[in-house]
Order: sequence, then structure tokens, then C-alpha cells
Amino acid sequence: TQAICFTIFGRAREEDKWTVSSDDVKLIINKAIELAEAGLTWFWDGFSILEKVVFAAIAEAQEYSDNYVRLIKRFRHDTEDKLIIETNQILRSNGFLDEIEERVKIEFVRLWIIQRHPLREEIHELDKIEQKKIPSSIILHSNTIDSRLVYPSDININLHQPSEVNTSAIPVKSNLIILTTIASAVFITASLLLAGISPSLRTCPTDERKELGVFCVADNSRISRGNSTFFPEINNIPRDKGIQAFQQGNYPGATKFFEQAKKANRYDPEVLIYYNNALARQKGSPLTLAVVVSLDKNKTTPVEVLRGVAQAQDQFNQKQQKKGLNDRLLEIVIANDSNTKKAKEV
Repeated sequence: TQAICFTIFGRAREEDKWTVSSDDVKLIINKAIELAEAGLTWFWDGFSILEKVVFAAIAEAQEYSDNYVRLIKRFRHDTEDKLIIETNQILRSNGFLDEIEERVKIEFVRLWIIQRHPLREEIHELDKIEQKKIPSSIILHSNTIDSRLVYPSDININLHQPSEVNTSAIPVKSNLIILTTIASAVFITASLLLAGISPSLRTCPTDERKELGVFCVADNSRISRGNSTFFPEINNIPRDKGIQAFQQGNYPGATKFFEQAKKANRYDPEVLIYYNNALARQKGSPLTLAVVVSLDKNKTTPVEVLRGVAQAQDQFNQKQQKKGLNDRLLEIVIANDSNTKKAKEV
């Protein structure tokens, strides 16, 4: 969604056309896919080779109104139906497929799979893996969320072999989608921001230091987790009290004030991010991502980016809180890069 919206906005600005139709959306899909490539690739790497094959088959079958099992068997005629269906059930139970129809839930992801990971290539990857005779159990992982998703040892990588799959033992990966959305938004913003920066300018002056690996600062005024506001022109007393509490390390108090600030201005993404950051700090050991935006001039586009990130963070943290006491929450660091000569000393 972030990639599509950002690309639509860019096209509208270039053409000075501010009424967007469905035809405009179709025209920018390829560009949006390019912008979201890093986040989607990270998302794809979390699947086993079996899941990739079935996922790609369903994406292509949906494109041509075909049967995904038949498509797989067109390349590997001796593949067991049972194993294909079991893998389908794993994808469905984890929320990647429609609950009723054989369809990929997110159309943008389906289009990306067709372009970047066609079934023929995934089958080829499977063949190469089988030839290497790697171990039969596959470990799925995500470094960003610092967790491991492990298949039961009785799932065999060889599609020829029947397998008993206990789907209840496989962790749900829906949080991976949410984190991918956030990571994609962060990547898109940072990519556009850094695109014009010369490599010769990527060192900091002696009186400054690099912050978050992104830009040089003399102080922390351009970075905030909840300790300052980038929108002082917005009058919100509970927000200001929340910032004071956050600065003092009083995270329960900050949570209370930021919650009041949300109610006072429910359209302010900064407040929603700070509320979730206070919750994450209160719980301890937060997962941390940074979003880099330019907030010194026109704030319209950066605010929309922050809004998308804030909504995704809020959804992720709500799911984490429902899961149990030991699940870490997500903290978003907002970094303001003015894109001026001073800020470009990266």
C-alpha cells in the first residue's frame, strides 16, 4: 500500500494531475513493485521452497484461470497431490491465501510473484536443492523480528515423498506481513532520500556524528522516539505532557498522556507512533525500526508515510499484546532529514 500510494503521488505530481483513476493505478504497478522490491524480497525469503512453489503456482493459476495443482504437475508430473494440498493449507492458515477461493490474498504481492518468482523458476530452484541433497527439515527465519519459525522434522523437502504435516504446530506468520509493510515503507523513503547523495559526502564532520547510519547530527533534535515533536505548530497538551514523561523515562505516564493525545487528534500519526513506542518501552526490549522523512518544508508526503507506518505499527503491537506477555512490541524511530546541504553530509 505504501509503495502504491507513494508511486501514485509521484506520478500525479509529475503530471500535475490530482484526480486518480483505476487506470492510473494500473500504470504505476511496475514502478511500485520496483520501489517495494527490498521489503517483498525479505518477505519471500521467509518461506520454504515448498511454500514458494505452491505460492507461485496459485499466483499463476489465478492469472490464467487454471488449476494450481495441474500447473505444478505440468513441471513435475510425479508430485504427490497430498503434499501440495498440505502446503496450501499452511499458507491458508497463516493468512496468505483467501479463506475460500484459491487466490492470493494481496493482489500486489501476487503481481510481484508472477514477475519476480514465476513457477518455472521456483521448480528449478527445488530441483537444484534436491540435487544437493540438503537436510529435509527447513527452518524459516526472520532476522528483523528476532524469531524462528521451524517446520516439524517430518516435512520432507522432496515433493515426491508423501508427508504428514501437523499444521497446528506451525506458527502463524501474519506478523511477518505487517513488519514487511513497515520495512518497505522505511526502505522506500530512505531510498528516495539517499538517491541523490554523492558518495564523497558520506562522512561526518569532526564535530558531528552519524546517527542511525543515515545522517550526521550535532544533537538529537532530528531524531525522536517520543522525546520531542516534529509538529510544534499542532497544539496538543496531552502530547506535550507525554513527551515530558517519555523524556523522564516514565513510560506508563507517557502511555497515558499519548493515549489522551490520540483522542484529542486521531489524525496525527506522530502521536500514534509515540503511544506505541511508550507501550514498547514500558514492556521492555522493543523491536526497533527507523523511518527517515523530510519534515522541514512540505510535510504532506512525509505525514502520509508516517500515517502508513503508524497504522502498521499499531496493528502489529495489538496482535503482539493479544499473543502473550513475552512478545516484544515494535518501536518506530522518526528521523528528520531536511535534504539540505548540511543534512546530506552522510
